[in-house]
Amino acid sequence: ALPSIYGLSIENIKEKMAVLISLGYTKEEIIKMTNVLPNIYGLSIETLKQKIDFYDSINMHEIVVVKPYYLIQSISLSYARYMFYLSIGEKIDMTNCRKLFINNKQFEKTYGVTKQEILEKYNYDSYMENNVNKRVLRSSN
Repeated sequence: ALPSIYGLSIENIKEKMAVLISLGYTKEEIIKMTNVLPNIYGLSIETLKQKIDFYDSINMHEIVVVKPYYLIQSISLSYARYMFYLSIGEKIDMTNCRKLFINNKQFEKTYGVTKQEILEKYNYDSYMENNVNKRVLRSSN
């Protein structure tokens, strides 16, 4: 059922499973994720952690189990859309998280904003840089 998984090394699979377990997922949840998205093992550990940390920060830890294919979308776009929805007074949670992942054409048609516009307005790299700087300042005090 998962032919793409045969191209991966056992070490790679074990390493990714260990990371997912360290991020709070059970072995059963990881198996569920793997069944839906075997490509999860193709993501870099850094990317995987970054995405899961972001979803944890917005109280959507279980999104990775429920809809693991959402991990395919870039963290920059997920963050930008999340911030866009907040800016228009719309709270995104597990009940309406699908809105973060609608296709770009539908998003633009519905909200009149292009992918490029929200990526520029809500820049994930700047957000991360600011958070790192805040953590450094807090730890030095």
